[in-house]
Amino acid sequence: MAFDADIKGTWGCLPKYYPIVLNMVLEGKVQIEPFVETRPMSQIKEAFEEVHKGGTEKRVVLTPDF
Repeated sequence: MAFDADIKGTWGCLPKYYPIVLNMVLEGKVQIEPFVETRPMSQIKEAFEEVHKGGTEKRVVLTPDF
């Protein structure tokens, strides 16, 4: 089975750097808005299918429905 496996993911940073990176975002030194799209959690099925088909240009972040 291991020879048929695929690894997919993103580059990130170590958790110890999260406060520094978060401050950079909050201070406007790093812009994330052009790369992120928010959708309500009720659209999880559609978002999941779209992402797996390669139909999104941005990172999808699901938010709670209120």
